[in-house]
Amino acid sequence: MSTLAFTCSGSICLLYLLFFVSMVMSQTTFPFSHCPRGSNNTASTKFRDNLNNLFNGKLYDERGNSLSYNTTDGEIPDRVYSNYICRFDFSPETCRNCVSNATKNIMEQCNGTQEAVLWYPTCMVRYSYRNFFSTLELVPMLYAWNAGNITRPGQFAIILNETFNDLIARAPLNPSKYAIHEGNISDFERLYSLAQCTEDLSTEDCGACLKAAFDRVTADSVQGKQGGRVLIPSCFVRYELFRFYGDPYVVGSPGPISQPNAYFAEEEINNQEAPITPMSERRMGDERSYDILRRDHQNQTESQDFPVFPLNITSGDPPYNICTNSNNYATDSPFKNNLSNLLRVLSLNTSVTKFSSFYTGDNSDRVYGLYMCFNYNYTTSVDCKNCIATTASQHIVRYCPNEKEAIVWEDSCLLRYSSEDFFGKLDVKGNIPKANSQNVSDPERYRSVVNRSLSTLTKQAAYNPVNNMSATGVESFTKTETLYALVQCTRDLSGDDCSSCLQTATREILSCCYFLRGARVHSRSCFLRYELYDFVNGASESSVSSGNQAKGKGSERKIWMIIILTIVAAFVLSGLLACTVYHLTKKKGIRKTGGDY
Repeated sequence: MSTLAFTCSGSICLLYLLFFVSMVMSQTTFPFSHCPRGSNNTASTKFRDNLNNLFNGKLYDERGNSLSYNTTDGEIPDRVYSNYICRFDFSPETCRNCVSNATKNIMEQCNGTQEAVLWYPTCMVRYSYRNFFSTLELVPMLYAWNAGNITRPGQFAIILNETFNDLIARAPLNPSKYAIHEGNISDFERLYSLAQCTEDLSTEDCGACLKAAFDRVTADSVQGKQGGRVLIPSCFVRYELFRFYGDPYVVGSPGPISQPNAYFAEEEINNQEAPITPMSERRMGDERSYDILRRDHQNQTESQDFPVFPLNITSGDPPYNICTNSNNYATDSPFKNNLSNLLRVLSLNTSVTKFSSFYTGDNSDRVYGLYMCFNYNYTTSVDCKNCIATTASQHIVRYCPNEKEAIVWEDSCLLRYSSEDFFGKLDVKGNIPKANSQNVSDPERYRSVVNRSLSTLTKQAAYNPVNNMSATGVESFTKTETLYALVQCTRDLSGDDCSSCLQTATREILSCCYFLRGARVHSRSCFLRYELYDFVNGASESSVSSGNQAKGKGSERKIWMIIILTIVAAFVLSGLLACTVYHLTKKKGIRKTGGDY
């Protein structure tokens, strides 16, 4: 039977309502905490001692690797009830870090209270003087939404409702009390949704909590938005037009690799008070016109009032890297020696090919690795060797020390290794999209041109053996602008997997960045890029802009020359005409005088 632990008088309800509104509108950084001050929420000294004892390791250490747990400390009336919950796709180590940060912050922000709850993007910690275990609680409720609007809100509302009904039906039946849903909403966009309850809730209460959350999402104030989320003590939900979660955590696996999927890696919870920073201030890449994105990008900004946390990759110029941070090798282990040998062999292969895969070692110390140099027309074997042997090999060891799995992307190559055999396996987790910050004049037409070009190149790369999993193309956009594009897959993939990887990358970049002049996607299994300048042959946007400016100045000079010459010619013609008229008039006058004489 459902138990709703919330009754109130009119005045108290009003206070909760005011708090609810303040939660939506006032806070701009994680963590979000709810610990109303007042005599009714003041903790005794003994209660505080019990809370300190519980948060000094007991809350998490007592349960070990669980992503959700309830526990108590002390005796009535000073007993403390507490729980935590982490998102379903997080490893125990990541969950532990989040809970550790959350307990520290809730003690600082809610010091002296006997009831509080605190949310990070990926975990929640709560404590109280009363037993709330296995009890449905819908207050406080915090919600936020993406500032971008859906182009066809009516159709989107139908899809969203179907998605919510599916999640409400499946999540309560899962022993871990979560469910995800993915589906297309157009040719270019996919909807990603997540629902999760605390594991101690009954099936009925979990469904009721999710229903309340989804009712909030579909309220008038949120309808038609590209994304949104609701945080409640008993559950949370979220939907976006980008994949903001990873695969479910499996015991014994390294857990989800943080996705510099760019936009923001919310999993990076070490920064306690990371403010929202305008996209234009977070530069990444080899060109200053590029911003690192995470699928909502520019006009599709992160859900309102929800802060974002720094990417787990180096800001500024490449490299961009992904490290597992959970499966390490010893400094003196055979794995390290095998990794060194692997990097040496791959570096040697760059003199003869732009792609190579290799493995060395036995059993648990075996290392699998590959590299791919991007197929720019100006990339020589020397350039490829320098990128892999001199740059990427050093960066991957420096930024992912003692890791058994890592990948690094440089300006013109990628390098990847793992203790697991990934050869021939499609992997699109953690794709890194980047986009030019300048808009195009006709975004809808540009999206159509880009999609047509990338689709054609995808087929050429995936199914024409002569192309070695790579293709470049040129297509007219306007009378004065031309689209240049490159697609490329690692050559260990099948044609179908190459096509799937590039289609995923195309869908992701067009769902976020179709209105921007250029973009690229770094994936473990493929790479694509398109621009309105000939980057394939080494041109840069700055040089093209300078050229256009020079052309513009030249055109202006020509125009002024034409104007000046026209004016001079007009004066000359006017002068000649005046002289002609004068001479004719004078001659005529002479004739008359001679006749009269």
